[in-house]
Amino acid sequence: MVGPPSPLARAELGEQRLVRGARSAAPGPRRRGGADGAAARRGDGTRGLSRVLRVAQRPGDGRARLRLVDPDRRAARPHGAVTLAVGIVGCGKVARHHVPALRAARGAELVAAFDVDTAAARATGAALASPLAELIDRVDLVAVCTPPETHADVAFVALAAGRGVLVEKPLAATLDDADRIVAAAQGLTAATGFQLRCHRKVPARAGSIHGIWGGPGAATVGPLLDRAVHHVDLWRALLGDEVARARVTETADGVRLEAVMRGGAEPYVDLPADGPARNELVVDGRRIDLYAMDGMLGRLRHWRELGRGGPYQSAFVAQWEAIAAGRPPATVADGRRALEIVLSS
Repeated sequence: MVGPPSPLARAELGEQRLVRGARSAAPGPRRRGGADGAAARRGDGTRGLSRVLRVAQRPGDGRARLRLVDPDRRAARPHGAVTLAVGIVGCGKVARHHVPALRAARGAELVAAFDVDTAAARATGAALASPLAELIDRVDLVAVCTPPETHADVAFVALAAGRGVLVEKPLAATLDDADRIVAAAQGLTAATGFQLRCHRKVPARAGSIHGIWGGPGAATVGPLLDRAVHHVDLWRALLGDEVARARVTETADGVRLEAVMRGGAEPYVDLPADGPARNELVVDGRRIDLYAMDGMLGRLRHWRELGRGGPYQSAFVAQWEAIAAGRPPATVADGRRALEIVLSS
């Protein structure tokens, strides 16, 4: 038993909720990708924490009881039926994020994999499917993780068969291919892989935003299509506004994509060609490292992320849970618009 927490103690705990008049209220249900990230918020407007000390004030005696709760949905595999059977096409670099995310996400399950490199498909641990038509027959949704220039062909076949898709970014290599995907997706679940919308550190709204994404890259389409499209999508989502114009300028160590929004905001992202791996935002003056855990308190709150890719990997889990619930964080139309902005810059 402890006395009422001081303001300093509450500040040090950070983001804890003071629940008055409740001795043992259970934490409400929450979705990853919504509770902590930009995809959604809990119904009571509060932000969920993966591991939180909550203080329940006892009525009458003025004392409080500390209660440790752990609403982290990745604590175990789903309790209940899987609602979305997923097949992954293309088992290279980005699939290394999706495969563990699908193992952890509630409501979704990886059931089949296809790649022209059979060893890569086998490494996912899912049942092998070949040809592509066999995979499509087995699943509800196809994760298109092939090189960008092939996205449209794979997605079109899946959509024509009535399957949903998650198409990794960029949605396509050309606007014509992006338009093919958008047209074929009418009436079906069709998402673009903008998992940063689900990142637990990213707020729902912002007044200003800029960022940097650097480090080694192996994409065939270059940093603008591979990385900048992510930040462009966040500009539109967080600022709640549309890009009026954009341009690319050279910097000392790479390029910068900068834009002017219709409302006057001026976001940008720097894309250095060399240097250490880093992916950061500055949102309303606050620096957000999208890769790293934040200090000891952050490690205590989100301890299940340790050794599992940190908050960046957790965003993939959150994205899949949102898709399984029928609420894709970013649609193929969002993917097309981000592609259009980058290609026109």
